[in-house]
Amino acid sequence: MAALSQHSPMQVRTVLILDGILTIVLGPLFFFFGRNILQFLGSPAGDDALVLMRLYGGMLVMNGIFFLGSANTTDNAVRKSFLYGSLVVDGISACVLAYAAYTGVFNGWGYGGAAVFATVWLLFLFALLRLDELKVFTIIASEDDILAAVNQARTKKMQVRVRGSAHSVDKAIFTDKFKTWLKAGNEMNLYMSDYDEIVAVDPKTRRVEVQAGCHLGADPFDPAQKAIWERSLLYKLDAMGWALPDLGGITHQTVAGFLMTGSSGGSVKYSIDDAIYAFRFIDGNGEIQTASRDRNIDLFNAVGVSMGLLGVISTVTFQCVPKYDIVGQEATTYDTGAAIDLFGKGDKARPSLQKFMTDTEYMRMMWWPQKGVRKAVVWQARRMTRSDYNKETNPPNGPGKNPFKPKPYLELGENTLLAEIGASLFYTLIGNLSKLGALGRFLNKHLSWILTKVLNLFVVNDADAKPPGPQKFWDHYYNSLPMDNQMRDNLMPTEFTELWIPIEKTEAVMNALLQHYEKNGLSATGTYACEIYAAKRSRFWLSPAYNQNVVRIDVFWFARNAGNPAKTFYPQFWKLLKPFGFRPHWGKFLPPADSDTGREYMRQQYPRWDDFVKLRRKHDPQNLFLTRYWRDYFA
Repeated sequence: MAALSQHSPMQVRTVLILDGILTIVLGPLFFFFGRNILQFLGSPAGDDALVLMRLYGGMLVMNGIFFLGSANTTDNAVRKSFLYGSLVVDGISACVLAYAAYTGVFNGWGYGGAAVFATVWLLFLFALLRLDELKVFTIIASEDDILAAVNQARTKKMQVRVRGSAHSVDKAIFTDKFKTWLKAGNEMNLYMSDYDEIVAVDPKTRRVEVQAGCHLGADPFDPAQKAIWERSLLYKLDAMGWALPDLGGITHQTVAGFLMTGSSGGSVKYSIDDAIYAFRFIDGNGEIQTASRDRNIDLFNAVGVSMGLLGVISTVTFQCVPKYDIVGQEATTYDTGAAIDLFGKGDKARPSLQKFMTDTEYMRMMWWPQKGVRKAVVWQARRMTRSDYNKETNPPNGPGKNPFKPKPYLELGENTLLAEIGASLFYTLIGNLSKLGALGRFLNKHLSWILTKVLNLFVVNDADAKPPGPQKFWDHYYNSLPMDNQMRDNLMPTEFTELWIPIEKTEAVMNALLQHYEKNGLSATGTYACEIYAAKRSRFWLSPAYNQNVVRIDVFWFARNAGNPAKTFYPQFWKLLKPFGFRPHWGKFLPPADSDTGREYMRQQYPRWDDFVKLRRKHDPQNLFLTRYWRDYFA
């Protein structure tokens, strides 16, 4: 599922396109129907006024054309010049309208139009002022920039953090006083938008050293608007015929951001951790540190998942694999009728969930546990072998006229945008019933019935699908392994707590969840899904998969719901799964540090916790990277 995107401001390009379309529509109306519009508003339609209307209409058309043209440039300076120019013109227009309304030239429609125009202008101004998120960041373009920033922080005793793609909770990313519109004087939030190149390639070992600001894939919400597919790591590796062994559900993240919180794909056979060969970072002493599988091994194992608490990652060296394609399917059934025994030990016909996760190369399950729904959506894939290529796929090893023809996985069907808009509206409505008075109370009284009907309408069993049967797909690994890239964070913003548990406890965990759901109903199931993944054991000390394969329980919450899930929803799962020794994903919602599943509990779950704390103090003696949020856990 799409992870968090707390800071995804409206892109400049989007504003340009919308403004361009609006002005191109309004321009001809003002030009050809100026007299009618003036008469409708109650204003004298004299020749002077008509000339001005036509002049303004023509200007709007030209403005719109320029806007739509400039939307295709990557130069933000060009884009902003058009935006500010439009703002000035619209501001003058708003003042003229306000003066006309003041002098009584308009009728009631005119007053309304002036008020709407002025309101839109003020909203446009507000959006523009918030548009450039980059103004609150220190932009990094080189390792020297990182060194300079850290040394400045040491001298001035400033707090330092680094923004990746902002897919973790805010407090895990930014400095204590971070604001999207104000740059704090005693804090630095670094953004590596200009630090995203591959700096070294070794064809013999298939290793690449990449700058930490490089995104794995495209990031549609990058405020710098530079994280396009052609600049991404996956694109560059594919051009060399290489790949990473696994990917997470999305690939918007920067290289360092993805790794620092212990993120992972859904496999116990492959892991991106296995592809990490070395790190280079600047610690809190202002010194460049290097650590690899072969050198400074303890430091390597500590920094691999360190939340930026040991220093600012400069480069990561990956041990790549030959590129590959994947083939798979997604099946939707009732949870008791799945091809997997989700709650038992399994048999020859139906493997247990643990065995399925162990034997399947790549997997993910979405569980809708609500009463009357109880459905499992099981996604699975494997790497294609030579025998998998046929006339339908067009083998890539055949003649040039027969290139590979992928059939991508479709998470929400052919009409993804419409499905997301509908789902977003529905979840926004039912997540805010408390604000709707008597109507909200009525709907809440029948919420279980409503939810059952709606979910069964959209989460359709394979037997009832058209055509019936699981969804089959084959694709380039980088396109369909991150199966949630198709979800738009601005339409379906999703928050969750992610709990990693030894895979041997899968059956017991699934039954504990099932009993909890059945006993507590909607207050436990919520209105959303529960996501279940696997992950391969990791060598990194603070990885939630340190020294053990795991099953991961992701408890979802629609971000536009009323209330705070960390207080009202997640605690029941922290309590329920505590006996199974869960370790939480560091970038998602954590149990409060002072709770019974907080700092001391976590310390017990990680054998090398104290060793990590010692290294953190050594490499950041001034606590440059230790925010209030992380201090509660690692001071």
